[in-house]
This record gives sequence, C-alpha cells and structure tokens, in this order.
Amino acid sequence: MPETVIGTRTKLELMSKTHGAIRVPLAQSFDYTPKYTERTIFEFDRSDAILIVSVFDGVDVKFDYFDTDSHLVDSVFNDLSPAATVTKNDPSTLKHFNGMLNIRSESTGKIFQSVYMKEARVKGFAATEPVREESKITVDASALNVIRLKGAAIMYVRMLDFDPDPAVFLQGASNSEVDLNFPDVPGPYVITLPHTAVAIDPAGSLSLRVLKNGNEVTTGFTLTTTTFTVPTEPADTDIWELWAAYIDS
Repeated sequence: MPETVIGTRTKLELMSKTHGAIRVPLAQSFDYTPKYTERTIFEFDRSDAILIVSVFDGVDVKFDYFDTDSHLVDSVFNDLSPAATVTKNDPSTLKHFNGMLNIRSESTGKIFQSVYMKEARVKGFAATEPVREESKITVDASALNVIRLKGAAIMYVRMLDFDPDPAVFLQGASNSEVDLNFPDVPGPYVITLPHTAVAIDPAGSLSLRVLKNGNEVTTGFTLTTTTFTVPTEPADTDIWELWAAYIDS
C-alpha cells in the first residue's frame, strides 16, 4: 500500500545536482511505495517456514502535476537552468535529483509533516492532453530512499563560496530557495542556518543529508543546531547542500 500525500497546503520541491531547488507548479499528489525482496527459508522435516528474509530495494515514487508553460520540472530532470528560455527534455540524458515536501496543517498553518526523497531518477512520465480539462503529467521515478518526518519541517540550504566561480549556477527568481555564501573572513567559515535544526533520531543526528559538489559527505564540516561550519576556505566552485529538520513555529 503506497503512502500518499495529497493536500492543499503541500509544497513539493525538487533539487537538481547543479541548479538548486524549484517548486513543482500545480502539484496534485505524491505517493511512494517502499520495495522489498522477500525470501522464505525452509528446512527438512518442517512444514512451515523457519525464516523470512527481507531486503530493502529502494522506493517507487509517483507524483502528478498540471502541465503549464513552466519549464521548471523539465529542467530538474535534465539538470538544466530553470531560467532557460527553452528546455530540452531528453529521456536519454535524465539525471538524478532530490526532493522534499513540507505539509501544513489546515487549522494552524504550521508544517506538521515532511518528506525527503533521496536520489530519484525518472523512469517514465506520461502526459495527458484531454479535450476539455487541464493537461496532467504523471511522473514515475525510483529513489534510493524516502524518509518521512512527523512533527517537523525540512529546510534545504545551498551554500557557496563568498565569490563563486562564474561557472557556478546561482539560484535566482526561477528557484524556490536562495543561496547562502560563506563569509570572506579568516576561517573557520560559518553559515548561520535559516532555522534551528533539531535531532531526527535517538542518536541526535541533525542532518538528513549533506552533499558537497553532488557527493554525499559525513566529514569536513561541523553542524550545530544554528550553524554549518567548514574549517578551510571553500573552493570557488564548491557547492554545499544540507537537508535538516526544524520545528515550524
């Protein structure tokens, strides 16, 4: 049975490797189904099984949105600029992307639940062009994992050098988030987080994931509830990305 997220106060954002975050326009639903391979083990002289082995095989993801003249979703699938005049959606060159949802309560307006989608890749997108209704696109993807947080929101923080290389894409009006820059002062180099991070597990983990230039890292930085710090000056081509939980208040 898939987990289905449908809500009038739900914000679905996708993040490409080099072009930051965009909000999916007119998103209609989002559902995900964990996949498992199960193997039943028997032994001689027993009619019932003695063991069932389950192996986690990732997550199937699907979301729907109404088609418009927006280029945003197509730009993520191919890791292209969301501000481009023309976007080429080529199924042979699809790239991995990440995503998150923040879901608000209708009564309080506060985010009470959130979902993080890790390293998804589109495996099909069906477009419907009805005669009298809105055109709708259904996207099917496979993700390494999908993590749901009850009681917390998710923030996405994209961090760049104080003076980024001209080749580094800067998030702009077409993006749904803004870049933060490390200060131009002697190290350590500290970014103040836009929200206060909270632990997401009994071990006290403050991050869902940290990427440096598209690669997952667990060292080379220090994360507290309010700051993200690197000990040495970032290269002008470095792109740091953080997903962390916070309480919407």
